[in-house]
Amino acid sequence: MRSEIEIRLHTRTSSLLHRATSVVLCANYLVLTCWIMAIAQGPAVYSRFVVPLAHPLVKGLLVLGWVALAYRLWARSRWVADVVVVVLGLWLGISFSGLPTTQYANVVAWIASGWNGAPLLGLLFLAAEHSYQGLQGLVADYAHETQRTSLVLMIRFVYLLSGAGAVLAVLSVTFGGPGYPTNPGRGDACALPGVPLFCN
Repeated sequence: MRSEIEIRLHTRTSSLLHRATSVVLCANYLVLTCWIMAIAQGPAVYSRFVVPLAHPLVKGLLVLGWVALAYRLWARSRWVADVVVVVLGLWLGISFSGLPTTQYANVVAWIASGWNGAPLLGLLFLAAEHSYQGLQGLVADYAHETQRTSLVLMIRFVYLLSGAGAVLAVLSVTFGGPGYPTNPGRGDACALPGVPLFCN
C-alpha cells in the first residue's frame, strides 16, 4: 500500500496537471476558433493571422494542446473518447500534412471537402468541452464565492459565441454561403488558384 505522503503527492501532482492542462487547452481552443474564423474572413485576414502561428512558441503550445487533451482523457479513463481523439489526431496529421502548402487557397479547399469539415467540427467540440470544464474547475477552486456565478456566465458566453462563430465559419467555407468568399474587404479569393468552387 502507498504511504500517506505518496497519496498526497499524487493528489497534488494530479491537481496541478489538471489545472495546467486546462489553461493550455483553453489557449489552444481560442487559437483553433480564431484560425477557423480567419479562414472564413478571406485571404487578407488569414494571411495576417497565420504569421504568428509560425513562431516556435506557438507551435509548441499547439503540441502541448494535444498532450493536454490526451492526458485529460486518460485521467478520465474513457476509452471511447480516447479512440475518438486518436482517430481525429491521425486524421488531422495525415490530412493536413498532405497539403502542398498552408496557403489560403489550399486550406479552403481542404476544409471544403466534406471528409475534412465534419472531423474538424468534432475536434472543435472536444477542445471546447474539455477546456470549458477545466476553466469551470479553476473558477470553482480559486475565484471568490461572490464572483463565481458571474465568471462562469462570462466563460459560457465566450465559449458559446466563439464556438458558434467557428461552426458557422466551417459551414460557410464548406458550402460557400451567399457572398463567400468575395465580400467587400475580404480580398478577391476567386483570383487565387484552387478556389473556383465558390466562384460560380
